[in-house]
Amino acid sequence: LKASHKFAGAAIARSDQTEKRESLTHFLLFLPLGLVAALSFYAIADKSLWLDEAFSVALARLGWSEMWRVITEREANMGLYHVLLHYWARLGTGEFAVRALSAIAATLSIAPVYGIGARLFGVSTGIIAALLLALNAFFIQHAQEAKAPQPIVPSAPWGTLDLAKRRSEWLDRSPQPYQRLWLVLVYKGLVN
Repeated sequence: LKASHKFAGAAIARSDQTEKRESLTHFLLFLPLGLVAALSFYAIADKSLWLDEAFSVALARLGWSEMWRVITEREANMGLYHVLLHYWARLGTGEFAVRALSAIAATLSIAPVYGIGARLFGVSTGIIAALLLALNAFFIQHAQEAKAPQPIVPSAPWGTLDLAKRRSEWLDRSPQPYQRLWLVLVYKGLVN
């Protein structure tokens, strides 16, 4: 009888330790999320729009057909951004509203960076990777600008996280043609 009580007590203690560790992990994951959100939105509207940002806003305010003509003739490399900004601009075209799209995109990049590190190398690595990205001055600077690449940024870490999840599945068998295409597209997104 004493042995079963000892065993039950040890199981409860392990359960409490696991719960505490999970709570700490969740806190440490939300720390970089909060940091990026705070730093990305900090003083985001203090500076006027610079020339490239103002051009993007002017293009986003055009009617759909006129905007599409400009995108296809001169701005094809930033077409997706201008389409996103076209609809986002309905919330406003001031400094804060326009730059908020990039700040939100930067914040959305933290979770997959954590996921990549955690899946490939462990939870500690995931947390460190997320913190390093959150404290990267260049990342925060770009998160505060209404620039074309920023809203697309989360697609690279989300695609990489998906690749990390599928890695073991694909190593067990030869990849199908659609999987090869997917790998090429993710790779292209990472290098561009």
